[in-house]
Amino acid sequence: MESKAGDSLNILSIIARKIREGEYRRQTRKVKKSAFLPRLNGNDDDGLSVSEVDDRTQYTAESFLGCFLQVGKVKSIGEPGEVLDVVYDPLPENLHHALIVGIPLRSDSSKSVAIDNIARALAELASMNLDDA
Repeated sequence: MESKAGDSLNILSIIARKIREGEYRRQTRKVKKSAFLPRLNGNDDDGLSVSEVDDRTQYTAESFLGCFLQVGKVKSIGEPGEVLDVVYDPLPENLHHALIVGIPLRSDSSKSVAIDNIARALAELASMNLDDA
């Protein structure tokens, strides 16, 4: 059965998120929480962009790195009442595109601690090595 937009990814799937050089600490080999904070301009209101891994070579570009997470681990974090999911959101240029959904909107200042905690937890789960995701 073919997956459609909005369908949840399998919990064993590995996803990749493009991050900037400044969102990764080379000395500690850790991803910073800023890599998982929704943008203030509202561009991430529908979710954080990721891609289901099919070929690791597509996750590095001139100004970006790729970090990796397992979907089941992403779904295991969240604040009470805030459930995360990873859903398909195919794009013409990336049929493996998906979104991490369930992160509160940054425009809701009452949720700033929850957003910070979720971003920190996602960063702690993220690995720069596909084999460690």
